[in-house]
Amino acid sequence: MLDLLRTGGMKPFTSMMERRKAKALSERAAAIIPLRKADLLSLARSVSWWQDWMDHAEPGDPWWNPINYGAATQTMPPSVMTAGWYDIFLPFQLRDFVAAQDAGRDVRITIGPWTHVAFAGLAESLRQSITLFQGTPGAQPRVRLFLMGAEEWRGYSSWPPPNTSPRPLYLHPSGRLSADAPISEGESVFDYDPAHPTPAFHGATPRGAQGLGATWQNWKRRSDVWSLRPNRWASDLDAIGPVSAEIFLRSNTEHTDLYVCLCGTSRRGARSTNVCDGYRRLRPDGSSAGDARRSA
Repeated sequence: MLDLLRTGGMKPFTSMMERRKAKALSERAAAIIPLRKADLLSLARSVSWWQDWMDHAEPGDPWWNPINYGAATQTMPPSVMTAGWYDIFLPFQLRDFVAAQDAGRDVRITIGPWTHVAFAGLAESLRQSITLFQGTPGAQPRVRLFLMGAEEWRGYSSWPPPNTSPRPLYLHPSGRLSADAPISEGESVFDYDPAHPTPAFHGATPRGAQGLGATWQNWKRRSDVWSLRPNRWASDLDAIGPVSAEIFLRSNTEHTDLYVCLCGTSRRGARSTNVCDGYRRLRPDGSSAGDARRSA
């Protein structure tokens, strides 16, 4: 961000060279504990806004309220939203869309197979905006999305899509993911070393992995990853809508980071790409280390 401010975005070659240097430096900065010292490694000086972020890093901190425009969904004029399955802002766009939808506002959303800065997404946003300004958005479905795997566009009247139903899958200690609940209780164990954390090169980012969004998940050799595989479906299954996981865990430390990723694998299992994922940082909640805790 500081490089962009320094060049004003008007020196693309300089910005490109700076980004190359910053990439290696950022990897070192992200490994610093405490993280608030990352600015000193990167720039040899303190950065005021970075320190502000570190002072207000907890979810729900009221310090962020002045830039929370969620309340505007209740009164917004006719609007169109453009989002991507691999756009880091997608969960918040869907939240605002549902709030506007429930408030009876005239709002539409398009979700495509792209990242935040993908050209295809920018072009779609322009097309949708022109349609809105021409006064003809009514011809478009309120929810238009690209179903990956099927490789087709679909239209729906609302979000989540009508006539959909939750499909619970259960985690089994054997490493299977099944629609059948386990017959008996069990547990699986993995070791996590904070000094050697699981690589975070996956998931939705502003640019995505090499601009593609979907990333190979080659973690089989790590001891801190627990992989579950479902049985083969008897027929194709379309998964559209909110995805959540309910985890019960016991840790020997009070502070634990939990990451869950839903992946799609090739038929032979040689490649795995992320579909969606979520993080949860668990802090002391009154229970002592070693007690079971629930994370949803």
